[in-house]
Amino acid sequence: MIIRQEKKESLISQYRKLNPEEQKYIRGICWKVVISFVVALAVAIWLDFFSGETRFLIFLSVFVGSLIGLSKGDSEEESDEEAREKYLARLRARKSKKAAEDEDEDDDLEDEDDDLEERLPTGWNWRDELVMTGQRFEGREAFLRTHQKEINGANEIDLIREPDNRYDKNAVACSWKGTKIGYIPSGSAQFLAPALDNGMQITARCNVWTSPDNEVLRVYLWFTEKSAKDKVMLEEVRRQIMEYSD
Repeated sequence: MIIRQEKKESLISQYRKLNPEEQKYIRGICWKVVISFVVALAVAIWLDFFSGETRFLIFLSVFVGSLIGLSKGDSEEESDEEAREKYLARLRARKSKKAAEDEDEDDDLEDEDDDLEERLPTGWNWRDELVMTGQRFEGREAFLRTHQKEINGANEIDLIREPDNRYDKNAVACSWKGTKIGYIPSGSAQFLAPALDNGMQITARCNVWTSPDNEVLRVYLWFTEKSAKDKVMLEEVRRQIMEYSD
């Protein structure tokens, strides 16, 4: 009788198949365990005048207490959809209050609805990340799939302004090691491009994600500032994108 053994995937392989939100959650748990262990160990070493059994109980108490304290905020985390709904609810409440103070607010809201229909996609996912666009053209998706592990390992990318782009004067291309992999969505580029033109210096990083069945590919982008001045400019860009993404 032949016994077949199924090849089990490693934990690292399973981790790489998770989407960025799930990866972030797992990293958070690992960091909380490590920090709690280090704090508890430091306290136990410092209290060296207690007996061994007492120090172990102190270590255990501090470890559990630290872990609970660090994990306290997890229950308050929201999904992308919940965050979006809460943000929209605040906007609706603000509009309702304004409508009560102004008789003509109904006409203004109708104008805003017309504007919403014409708005450009921003790629904003309500988690300080953008979803890149344009990867389905010029063989970029095939390149991303082929080099997914390399890109996620060295995930810093270059943002290249294309003011002469015939489709969008605010175009911002995304390049990895000299290869164009996509674009910032036009709805976000209209705010990001002027900031870049005005000297904002930021670091852009990406994460290439594919669904378990390998059918869906997304590229998540996030940015960090290089100075205090850049931080102010980047926060203003984020604010503009969030309000536009209403």
